Amino acid sequence: TPEEHNSEGQPLTISKFYTLSLHEKANLGNDLTSWRGRAFSEVEKQSFDISKLLGVTCLLNVMDKNGKPKISSIMPMKKGDPIAEQVTPSVVFSMDDFQAGKKEVFNNLSEGIRNIILRSKELESMNQDQGDGGNGSVGDSPIPF
Repeated sequence: TPEEHNSEGQPLTISKFYTLSLHEKANLGNDLTSWRGRAFSEVEKQSFDISKLLGVTCLLNVMDKNGKPKISSIMPMKKGDPIAEQVTPSVVFSMDDFQAGKKEVFNNLSEGIRNIILRSKELESMNQDQGDGGNGSVGDSPIPF
């Protein structure tokens, strides 16, 4: 919750990395099915736009795994549950935009996320300027999917 803070006074954050796959055995497909309460039809899979998840609230179940917090499941919010105001702005990073030279979003990502992008297989064969590496890190509707 936004009321919990780290040692620098910033709201706690947690991440989970996915392969962009809605297959029933894929982690993303499983988590989104749990969140929306039903499986995706083949037609829904074909038209799915992950950017529509930005700003959509959910309930996370976080468990301790070997001393580190890990997201174990994602569920919908219950109707009437209070929703805290979003603290960190939503961002969409597009590999296509980045490869076309539009690096503004990339330059504002944390160093750790920029490094993950730079090591991605999509950029393996590219030999291009990778943006401004000196930038520091920056700090009840139905579910639309």
